[in-house]
Amino acid sequence: MAPLQMRRCSPPARARGCPTEPRPPLREHVSTRRAIDRSTEVLLGMSSVWLVLTIPMEIFWFDLEDTFGPLLFLPWISLYGTAPVLVLMWIATAWPRHRWRVHLPAAAMFGAGAFYFLVQGRAIATDSFLARHRAGWLSEIQDPHSFVQSDWLHGSPVYAFPMGGGLLDNWGAIVRDESDEIGRVNEFSWNDPSAAPWRKLFGGDLVGCHRLEPGWYVCSFT
Repeated sequence: MAPLQMRRCSPPARARGCPTEPRPPLREHVSTRRAIDRSTEVLLGMSSVWLVLTIPMEIFWFDLEDTFGPLLFLPWISLYGTAPVLVLMWIATAWPRHRWRVHLPAAAMFGAGAFYFLVQGRAIATDSFLARHRAGWLSEIQDPHSFVQSDWLHGSPVYAFPMGGGLLDNWGAIVRDESDEIGRVNEFSWNDPSAAPWRKLFGGDLVGCHRLEPGWYVCSFT
């Protein structure tokens, strides 16, 4: 039980004999405090679960795509569909006393993080895919008995390492080209006949390439 508080008096009042009878302590709205704490904990837990599921999925996207194929888009759509719902929940529960100082910044940070992963997810997946497999791919290139897809571009060898299945006849690959010539494919229009040495690499129609680092590109084919 909380101790009783004594009534405080100003010095002039004490000179006149201020009464010192005890008064009941101030009571906090315990139920409101508990509700605030509970809602914050629940939303923090839900947001943490979202991050725990989303970050590994983005990092290991292409490895998971090899296993699950197009079905991988179902959890991806589900996760990014729940992200705005979580942001709205943070905002909707921010109005009771003392809660907005935590919930509004949390809504802003979670929304910014979800938007970042939505926009940069493909780049994160590609960079992590290259970082995990680079050493093994270089070993395969040096092995004369390996089955690496290879071709030639202006007298230089280029190697393709597919990145999971694509839709219909579309596919993507990490390409090793020490000459960096393959990046020039983006300089040509689709119907430019002078782009034929690039377009016909690896038996497909090369659509375009993006440079990841010197000698490494991510390319799309159709």
